[in-house]
Amino acid sequence: MRAFVGVSSTCSHARALKASFEELACAVGVDGAAGLVEQYPALNNAAVAPSTECTVHLATKTAANMAVFAVLDQGAWAAVTVRRRLGKKKSNKRTQLRAACTRLSCAKEHWWCAHAAAASLWSSEVQLAASIADGMGTGHLLPDALKNVRLPAGAPAKQALTPSQQGAADAAFSDEKRWRNSRNLLPCEGEINDCLQFDKLAAAGRGGGAPAFLPDSLCEAKCFACGAAYNGMGIKNSGAVLHTLRGRISVSLRRWTCSCGKEVPYDGAHEALFSSTSQTVFSRTFMDVMLQMVFTGHSTLSSAASVLCFLLESTDSLSGASAGLARQTLIAAAHRYARTLIVPSNLFRCGKCKVAGERPYIAIIADGEVLSILRNQSQPLIRATEDVRVVPMDANHGSCVPVAAIRAAVRKRLSADRGAVVRLTKDDHAALARFGEELVSVPVAHGAEEQRSSPRAVMWAAAFLFFSFFTNEQAEQLPVVAGAAAGVAANANAAGAGDGGDGGAAADAAAGGGDDIMVDAAGGGGVDGHQGGGHVPHAAGAAGAAGAAGGAGAGSPVFFSREVDGALDGIGNEGRPADQWRIVRRFLKTFVAEPVLGVFAGLRQDNIARLAKQLVRYRPVAEWRPSAKAVESVGVVWPFLRLMGAAEAVDPLTTRAIGELLLFSSGVDAYWETLWRRQAPDDARAFES
Repeated sequence: MRAFVGVSSTCSHARALKASFEELACAVGVDGAAGLVEQYPALNNAAVAPSTECTVHLATKTAANMAVFAVLDQGAWAAVTVRRRLGKKKSNKRTQLRAACTRLSCAKEHWWCAHAAAASLWSSEVQLAASIADGMGTGHLLPDALKNVRLPAGAPAKQALTPSQQGAADAAFSDEKRWRNSRNLLPCEGEINDCLQFDKLAAAGRGGGAPAFLPDSLCEAKCFACGAAYNGMGIKNSGAVLHTLRGRISVSLRRWTCSCGKEVPYDGAHEALFSSTSQTVFSRTFMDVMLQMVFTGHSTLSSAASVLCFLLESTDSLSGASAGLARQTLIAAAHRYARTLIVPSNLFRCGKCKVAGERPYIAIIADGEVLSILRNQSQPLIRATEDVRVVPMDANHGSCVPVAAIRAAVRKRLSADRGAVVRLTKDDHAALARFGEELVSVPVAHGAEEQRSSPRAVMWAAAFLFFSFFTNEQAEQLPVVAGAAAGVAANANAAGAGDGGDGGAAADAAAGGGDDIMVDAAGGGGVDGHQGGGHVPHAAGAAGAAGAAGGAGAGSPVFFSREVDGALDGIGNEGRPADQWRIVRRFLKTFVAEPVLGVFAGLRQDNIARLAKQLVRYRPVAEWRPSAKAVESVGVVWPFLRLMGAAEAVDPLTTRAIGELLLFSSGVDAYWETLWRRQAPDDARAFES
């Protein structure tokens, strides 16, 4: 996103890359990065046409000797690391070394994407060549650069995981073998005082826009394995961020090597801290508050993490950060922290056991849980929210498409694999045909003075974007699309109930009919007086054309949806087609198929509204590109903006449609709050205030 906007990144990776360029230029004897590129043109990717071949380079290795690869594919670089993955079959060696891609677009398939597969293939070829050379008696197993480097094993064929297998994979953490100190379940007074000092230091740095800095390096005083004291040998320092309840602190963590040969990472138990990873540290009170939400509120870790992140954002405890804490980071830290807690034995000890009477026990306790309590020994529970009733809210008010049947049909289409022909039921086809009626006319353009979101414009924008990429058709039989054999096989198991009947007339009326499948759904014409002001999707009109062609058949029609041919033509070299379609599906599924409540939570709504207003007024890419920084932390929006902005000829209607969805989403939370206040009873509003 930073490259698309034209602004330099400020993260640690960008600073390290800039420093490496300066060091390399100094070693070569040239003036800066410009001189380095001038002397070595091969370093300038923009000067040569992007190669369609996939190239793998062994870049470096981690502290654990895991290989790190740089993979060049379709003119874009991706970093591939080697990680441990729990094996799916029972064997002596349960964990495997696998290549994993770190690119954002490959997040859902980082074990199976083209970059990870290329790194695995490269490693397999190197290991095969080494074994052949060893068998020939040459004595050369691996090059010197590959010695003491752990390469990934070959990736097996991808198979669907069962729910139990997926749960086991999600519960596996990479730090299961890491040494950690144990902690009491209940903190002592000294630990609380130490956390208060860290809170004060973090609060002092909130106003400066950058976290406070702790000058002293944090390290463990003793070895976990043998108990030997710190010896100052094999020191490795790394920067980290300490998260407290009142802000963040930049710290330096020290790892040292004991005389017994074990590395001693920083854990933080003696300083009332908890080091989740080598870059993330939490205060003791931070983790206790999160676990207390789960234990006392009977909530989940996901809900507790969301509430805690919202509180940190609201109290400006994350000032100076480009993005807040990830919910997955907090959940993983809570799991790791909970495994280090020791429950005191006297916490569940009853001091009045075996009293006189027929029932000598006040309570029955097993494994630390109270199974039953006598009625005369219990106290009534008083809940502050006892009289506060739940207010039923209609999800349609928080959706760009306020029709549940249409959202369900769109969700079914977008949940399928790329290239698949998705079979639809008669109800799904009718819902999408109703959706296509929104394309009959383009809403009135926004004025120059004020831009406001309207339901008609939002519905048109959602339909325009969906039918720009996907169709709604019917025919006598399900077509076979090249490269979609897997999708066709999956469609064979689709529900066929309700496919019968004649839906051609309804589809013709909704889409406008036509003899050609490429006929515009809106019947052509200009846009608000601008002749040729952008194309109108023809995908919705395919239903009527296919209905006219299939109406003469004797059999029942088959309803289906597929990708529009050439929908992404002219995008240029913006990654692989599979990545481009994945970006499109994720954007449409978020803004068209689901409610958009909280999609921009924690972000500056005025900046997002400024970007949306520029888009709805048909501003050129060069004008709205700098404002796209407002959504750089939303991994669903900015890839789609970059993809559409990189087209050879950006369609003004596409730009406006994206802006209409963003304009509605930026104000939907305030609108939802207004609706709740209208419907909530007086006691609920009094409790909320």
